[in-house]
Amino acid sequence: MKTIILLCIALVASFYSFAQDKDVYIPLYTPLSGDQYVYADTAFVRSSPALNATINDTLFVGDNITITSNEKETSTIKGIWAQWSKVHYQKGGKFRDGYIWAGLLTFNPMRRGETQFVYGLERVIESKRDGVELKDYIIGLKVVVNKQKVASYKFKLEDSESARATMARVSTNKGLPNIKNIIALTFSGEACAIPTLTYRFGWTGEKLYQLPLETDMVDAGTVYYDEQFIFPSDKSGLADRIIMKIETGEATDKMDKKGNPIYKTTHERKVYKWDGYKVTPG
Repeated sequence: MKTIILLCIALVASFYSFAQDKDVYIPLYTPLSGDQYVYADTAFVRSSPALNATINDTLFVGDNITITSNEKETSTIKGIWAQWSKVHYQKGGKFRDGYIWAGLLTFNPMRRGETQFVYGLERVIESKRDGVELKDYIIGLKVVVNKQKVASYKFKLEDSESARATMARVSTNKGLPNIKNIIALTFSGEACAIPTLTYRFGWTGEKLYQLPLETDMVDAGTVYYDEQFIFPSDKSGLADRIIMKIETGEATDKMDKKGNPIYKTTHERKVYKWDGYKVTPG
């Protein structure tokens, strides 16, 4: 739980520098760096950082590029705000340079052997509920094998305020039958009391299946909510089951020796059954 509180404090410090301009819908692409993959099925490489610049080349989903710099120019497409990046890449045996709109690139590159996992923002949907204007974010996950897209999955981010930072990782199947890898995509908010959401997907080698959503939230010094998943290969794991351990804490008036609040905690446990193709309560 202390780790969660420290993460909350770090997030506040990390995001303090982001511009609060109303046109900057989502800073997940700010800034990308280093080696990346193309997320879009088709991505144009332009002569300069602008949508009306000459198209010099075309890249495709899963193609490798290296970001050499992030430009000050930005563009908004389908409600997605992102910078332009100068990129270096190899094609046809030649090294080339150009500019790509960052919204066409994956947030984080993931790979296992010849299999690439790329994810990015598909689109922003503006809506209004109970008279309040909202923005929903549709995230896409694609699997690319030997330069061919073989599977994809789209989902809506449960809380758009969590769309400030993201990280991803690929693991083993953790003991789940019919699964080769588990992909975990985590989205975090810009401040305390904004949930951190982790979406997990099982990859069978042919298809993606969504696993239970993990939610964590902390309002430092007040309350916290922590979900922890236990898979079959984990300690205390059960065959064909995903166990969710939930801990909720509420600060009391008492303090420990270091001046930190003492929390009153409650615990809950949920169990899901995995039959190789779907998750059901059990």
